[in-house]
Amino acid sequence: MTILGRCQLKLSKCRARDCTHSRYGKFGCVECAVRDGWLRTAVQGFTLVEVMIIVAIIGILASIAIPMYADYSIRTKMSEVILAASACRTAITEVYQGSNTAPGAGNWGCEGNNKSNYVLDVTTNDDGAVIITVRNVNPAVDGLKIQMVPYRGGNPATISNDFGNGINEWRCGPAPAPTGVDRKYLPSSCRS
Repeated sequence: MTILGRCQLKLSKCRARDCTHSRYGKFGCVECAVRDGWLRTAVQGFTLVEVMIIVAIIGILASIAIPMYADYSIRTKMSEVILAASACRTAITEVYQGSNTAPGAGNWGCEGNNKSNYVLDVTTNDDGAVIITVRNVNPAVDGLKIQMVPYRGGNPATISNDFGNGINEWRCGPAPAPTGVDRKYLPSSCRS
């Protein structure tokens, strides 16, 4: 006799015992079939070895992802630092293009106005390079500096050679050692 035939036989006995339950499955009265033992489900779940393998895989992924996330978080905040200095970049570019006299270090008209949660200080030198001091980002970069340097013709712009001619580009990067921010914490647009 086949399995299906045995199930039907048991169901006929179940019906014969006057099964009054209202739930009927594919083969008849579900409650009676479960009670009589023919409708048993297999035990399902994970073995201890499978669970240990999954935990090990998650641990390996976490050990890679957490440091990467920490660096990403710092780079995101550093982008805000660079954005805070962009007002200074605009002011210096305008002075280079339209003025006849150089204002000198700290007098380009943009210092001190750009302080934010992540910017402690913004200073400039005689040639218009902007130096930004970082704060409240991470202990690895707090107190360190980023500089943005104006360029003309592929060389750093200087008052003596380029004043009145304009600026072609700005290059962003860490300030000279030992006060410069490590390049790995800078966004990709600021690693030159």
